[in-house]
Amino acid sequence: MLVLAGALVLGQAASVTVAVALLGGAYGCSLLVGPRGLDAWAPLEATALVLAAELAYWSLELRPWVEGEPGIVIRRAAIVGVTGAGTLAVGAAVLAAASAPVRGGVAWEAIGVAAAAAALALVVRLSRLPG
Repeated sequence: MLVLAGALVLGQAASVTVAVALLGGAYGCSLLVGPRGLDAWAPLEATALVLAAELAYWSLELRPWVEGEPGIVIRRAAIVGVTGAGTLAVGAAVLAAASAPVRGGVAWEAIGVAAAAAALALVVRLSRLPG
């Protein structure tokens, strides 16, 4: 969090990436030392990381001396909201697929592969959005 705060104070966009990676790494380490099994909060953790990055970059782009086009704030807020909702939905779908009993055989495996492919497709799509 200190790295993220420093990135925002100093206006360094590259440091936001480092901060989010450190936060994700800290969460990953907590999973290694914590109780075994799936973390039911993982979709919310992922959503929080994505929204923190989006809002941090957005705040760095906002400058009081630059006039934006009309409605840009509303469009950008909608994009951030949809990004967060999409992250939560895909995360929940992946968690549900991962926590499903393996007795189902090939059908459950296909659902898991489809969920992972959907998550990857969403990440690729979101990375190509302007803004």
